Amino acid sequence: MAEFVPIAEDGKNLLPVNKENLWAFFKPTGIAVIGVSADSAKYSLGWEVAHLLHDMSRKDMYLINPKGGEAQIGETIYPLYRTLQEIPASIELIVYCAQAQTTIDFISNIPAIECLRR
Repeated sequence: MAEFVPIAEDGKNLLPVNKENLWAFFKPTGIAVIGVSADSAKYSLGWEVAHLLHDMSRKDMYLINPKGGEAQIGETIYPLYRTLQEIPASIELIVYCAQAQTTIDFISNIPAIECLRR
């Protein structure tokens, strides 16, 4: 939920910006893409995001599908991890591309944030 208020003419109602918190979003180390199917013929937003990150030569991309398996993008084969906890590296950004009806179950099953920072 957000609340918007007009900016005061003197700017005194503006909160200071903490730019340090933005690095994990704009320059993350470790990206998990949730909702990538093992079937490349099956369209999903997860496939689109994974392809974009692959094309950017990201070596720290981890794909998640609860069924496991693997996904091939170009000549590279990526393992499909079943959970965030299976990923053998630190994750600073999670891109959730799975079906909306699975969101609550997914988030409910994430242990404390330590799974993201190893």
